Amino acid sequence: MWGAYAKMDWFKNQELEPIMPHNSTSILAQWLNEVDEGKVWECRVPSDTAKTWCDHKPLKRFDRALAHVRTHLGLKPFPCEGRCETDGWYVMASYNYLIY
Repeated sequence: MWGAYAKMDWFKNQELEPIMPHNSTSILAQWLNEVDEGKVWECRVPSDTAKTWCDHKPLKRFDRALAHVRTHLGLKPFPCEGRCETDGWYVMASYNYLIY
């Protein structure tokens, strides 16, 4: 499944990934292992070597963990990559929003 993302339209267009209809969470959440009931997430993206995973330290925020998974894909759905610090920018659940 990991390799199939590159062929999907949302990825080719560098758009935000789809959500899973059964739980309204990013499809990339399946690459995260919840370690401590909503407190810590480990990345489970396959590494370059067989049968190993990403060795990044566990992440304490779900939104940051999703952003980490996006970096593995090279997915950049936000042109400024969060550096614009635009007023009204905030993170909510698994998606980033800009309020107009």
